[in-house]
Amino acid sequence: MNKEEFSKASQKLKQVFNEDTLDEIAIKSGFTKRKRTVTPYRLALSLVCAMASQRVETIADLVRAFNALTQKFIHYKPFHNQLVKPGFAEFMRGVVELMLSHLTVKTLSPAADSPLRRFEEIVIQDGSSFALKDCLKAIYPGRFTKIAPSAVELHATMGLFHDDVIQIGLAPDTVGEREFLPAPAELKNKLLLADRGYTDIHYCHEVGQNDGCF
Repeated sequence: MNKEEFSKASQKLKQVFNEDTLDEIAIKSGFTKRKRTVTPYRLALSLVCAMASQRVETIADLVRAFNALTQKFIHYKPFHNQLVKPGFAEFMRGVVELMLSHLTVKTLSPAADSPLRRFEEIVIQDGSSFALKDCLKAIYPGRFTKIAPSAVELHATMGLFHDDVIQIGLAPDTVGEREFLPAPAELKNKLLLADRGYTDIHYCHEVGQNDGCF
């Protein structure tokens, strides 16, 4: 990365991890009513840094990362209290959406003579399943009841030209994949790639009717 690219990346990171912006997301999500030591800015920044730079297996790993980054030396319990707040998940959803909307650039382009130049984007849809503790099977039932009674599937829609995740959905493993496909109207001048588990003739027809391809 040259100096110009580094400068652009630095500016984009500053836009995302702006304290006022993160405070606004935290207040709207109901996560924060008044700021204390574990502020929305410090928490979001430490979580992203920890997840991106080390193996995280326990909440204690996140506490250590928070303390190392902020030099505030918070104890486990007050840190844990922030994570169990009802608004925490919505706050982090807002942070991820902010990152996805700002930290993307077009990284790939088709060759001048490639037939792919007719597309504005190549959209890829797929899912990955993860087993959970068996005690969660009533909430997150798995498809393979003997091997993994409880499981979830993470459905991700990715834009190939921008090397970026467009949409993420998490659902019980028993929920069908097709529910997470992009709306046909969103695929105008785009190419959708998906495996045979997603095949739906009516959906494919609608994609074509909206000037999309698959």
